[in-house]
Amino acid sequence: MMRTEVIHEHRLIQQAESYGFKIENTPEKGRVCLSKRRFEIGSVIFTEKAYVCASDDENCCMLCMEPHNKSNPPHHCKEMRQELGLTMDHQLNYLEVACKLIKDIPGFHTLDRARAFIKIILQISRKSEEFPIDCLSQANLPRCVEAVEKTKKICPLLIPSNVDSILAAKVLAALNTNSHELEELGGSGLFLLACTMEHNCSPNCNFTTHGDTIWLTAIKSISEGEPLSIDYGNNFYRPALERRKDLEETYEFECNCMACTVLPDLPRAFKCPSPVCLGGRVSPVGLGNDVSKFSCLKCKQICSENNVEVMLSEEKLLMDHLDVEEGIFIHPTEVEQCLNKFESIHSFHHAVFWALEGAAQVYATDPQCSEEAEKYLEYVIGAVEEILPIIHHEKVIYFDMMAQVKVLKGDIEGAKFWYDKAYQASKSVSGADTVPTLVLSELSHKPPNSVEELVKRYNK
Repeated sequence: MMRTEVIHEHRLIQQAESYGFKIENTPEKGRVCLSKRRFEIGSVIFTEKAYVCASDDENCCMLCMEPHNKSNPPHHCKEMRQELGLTMDHQLNYLEVACKLIKDIPGFHTLDRARAFIKIILQISRKSEEFPIDCLSQANLPRCVEAVEKTKKICPLLIPSNVDSILAAKVLAALNTNSHELEELGGSGLFLLACTMEHNCSPNCNFTTHGDTIWLTAIKSISEGEPLSIDYGNNFYRPALERRKDLEETYEFECNCMACTVLPDLPRAFKCPSPVCLGGRVSPVGLGNDVSKFSCLKCKQICSENNVEVMLSEEKLLMDHLDVEEGIFIHPTEVEQCLNKFESIHSFHHAVFWALEGAAQVYATDPQCSEEAEKYLEYVIGAVEEILPIIHHEKVIYFDMMAQVKVLKGDIEGAKFWYDKAYQASKSVSGADTVPTLVLSELSHKPPNSVEELVKRYNK
């Protein structure tokens, strides 16, 4: 490890120690974060500003991430431009055009990724030992090497001559592996301390962002010496096999957490075949390779091989029919027909969930469809309450969405109820005193009274 990387690693270790956890390197997992004290549910473990962030909005400046107009002329970015060595207007204009040209190259995919990449490359070019590249995970490096070579062909002057292709590719790979979405900025950001967390499909921590800030909150009680973990892919309500595939393709590791190996795969939900078990739900253990481990969560009865064969056959037909991976709108009547046809499938099965969740999302955007939105959101909330852990950030989102639908229906008291549900959940997921939680607290006391107020409040 180079001297500058040792310095950066030491800084991260010092930061971690100040927040009550330590960073260690292990032969089995590599870098892990271990708690040095007990953290209770809802405790904010650390807060961090983005090392670099960028907007995906073409109308926003790549430096200040705001539109340039009379109230925000380009010279407002003067300090940022000087830091990156952009002394002339045409230099920034060239970078903006170049980012738009390369954003569709496989390996970049988005404008914010291209912009963040260029910001770091310019920093490296001016201060060659500042960026802690070897402290960051870098998945899919060969693809990023190809992306950099294509970038050089399209925009020969974009990457400075003192930054070689491999280093540039490592920067891109690090951004792809470690960036977090920044909803308020309409883009993404890279957070160095946040990069030290390990993955678990059933994590004990959750990241929340606001503006250019991220914070880590305990969503389970964490004992001293326990590893801190997050869900890299946010593959909630996805079956174990699908989660594993996504993690391997995106982060290049095979997940062997308990949720993927020894716990029931709850999103794969089937009806219990026992005639005396009313409402029982069957989920296979781990990846579902062992047919002897298909058992009812309620009556504990192990399913026969014939029962399992029917379940697997109908599951395949269901997946083919709903075509859930295409992301297209599936009318709820089609889903209901499938449930009537495939009698072994439980309504909480992940294929059913994503089809009806998609319908709820579509209906929730149309004030004329508030009845339909409410109906299918009730299903979605019922499903996540059963399938997801008691504390989960997606519940906050669905509770908030239901509150908005209640406003669309003119049911303000109902909106208050659901905003309060979202607020209570957010206290555990994001911390009681963080911005999103405080916003929900305000909404629970004073929700929008009309569609116009709702649109204004959510800026949509």
